[in-house]
Amino acid sequence: MDLLVGPRPIATESVAARHPHEPSVKNEDEAVLEKDAQDFIHLVFSGAGIDGSAYRSFPLARRLPACLRALRVQSIQEAHELVEGYPEKKCLAINSLLIGTTEFFRDPQVFHQIREKVLPSFTGKTPRVWSVACSDGSELYSMALLLEKARLLRANHLLGSDCRETAITHARQGIYPSMALSSIPQEFHSRFVMESSSGIRIDDAIRNSVSWAVEDVLKPLEHHGWDVIFCRNFSIYLDSVSGASLWESLEKSLTPGGFLIVGKTEKPRVRTLTRVGDSIYQKNPS
Repeated sequence: MDLLVGPRPIATESVAARHPHEPSVKNEDEAVLEKDAQDFIHLVFSGAGIDGSAYRSFPLARRLPACLRALRVQSIQEAHELVEGYPEKKCLAINSLLIGTTEFFRDPQVFHQIREKVLPSFTGKTPRVWSVACSDGSELYSMALLLEKARLLRANHLLGSDCRETAITHARQGIYPSMALSSIPQEFHSRFVMESSSGIRIDDAIRNSVSWAVEDVLKPLEHHGWDVIFCRNFSIYLDSVSGASLWESLEKSLTPGGFLIVGKTEKPRVRTLTRVGDSIYQKNPS
């Protein structure tokens, strides 16, 4: 999952006037949020059970104007008062601060390698797959389609988790805009994708094979014994300490010989993980 943070800020007076809560910095690492913004983000994240301290300031600051628009207020103070007085608004606020973007078979070359290099290692065994920060679930459904094609799909072996309840609700429904069909290989269309005037829906057999959970992966979790873990373009929005901790935690959750699928720019620095393909790392067998 990518957290959509919007375009890079342009240093002009008009932009600064329009987005007063965006950081005025020379580079992203220098971003420091003002106290009112820090307090508001803490209120929203804590209300959602999320550890906001692990996230870098710059991406959050870039999303604050969008959050204010979503809440239909003009200032951080108004937003704070609204969310504090109407707790149900916290869901809207957290969704506007953390927007996950993904798609079916994102980065096709990665899924080609999964099909050619990863799945053959599970001959005679049904792999357990966990998609971290799964957003709308399209990536995990993509994996489910590959497993079904290889006759390796079994119920209760795939889990998608995200810290946002609305994301998990969307994923569980398995309903997507019609344009999403273009990202799904033709070989899966007729059997596993149903089209309608309102969009496309993943076949019930595929949907029923996947479980979903609202979880914050940055908190201690009792997840172990996963053969494949997807965690793509999430760590780049965390501070260096939290990012390193995330990779260590996911490595411990993998079985010996298991695979970690990451984003293009992510490079987990864990001694027991070896890069075996584009965006694919394998845990040492023993």
